[in-house]
Amino acid sequence: MDNAHNFSLVEETARRDSLTGALNHKHLLSEIQNAVEQGRQAGKPVSLIMLDIDFFKRYNDAYGHVMGDEVLRLVVQAIRAHLKRTDVVGRWGGEEFGIVLPGATPEQAQGVAKRIAETLEGLPLVDQQGRVLPKHTLSQGIGTFPEHAGDADHLVVAADRALY
Repeated sequence: MDNAHNFSLVEETARRDSLTGALNHKHLLSEIQNAVEQGRQAGKPVSLIMLDIDFFKRYNDAYGHVMGDEVLRLVVQAIRAHLKRTDVVGRWGGEEFGIVLPGATPEQAQGVAKRIAETLEGLPLVDQQGRVLPKHTLSQGIGTFPEHAGDADHLVVAADRALY
């Protein structure tokens, strides 16, 4: 029993980004594929939000990587506060994240994106000396299957285009 439990823990750890706890890139892609396939079979939409922290390099340069890491953790915390049990967040890379919303229309995804941004605006960010640091902003793009894309790969492209 212990070996099975330990194996399960190792498997789950391998799926996650060690800093934020979000799915890693590989497993995020797999979740997007699975959600689109399930959406196709059920005749339901799947929305994907691509989220980027604006000017993150400048933030790291100005306040240090420790504070940059804290920002990444806060972003994932803000995202998770607005997800359903069936939704998924993953780290696309660097300061970019993907949020998979099975069954969500573009309008519903816009509501989630707006609430994430509002939550992040309300979270205080304080450095080790207790100084309040400036807020960071987000850019978000939404793509929805099947409205904007016919498969998972094109869904990523649609959300990415909408981001920029």
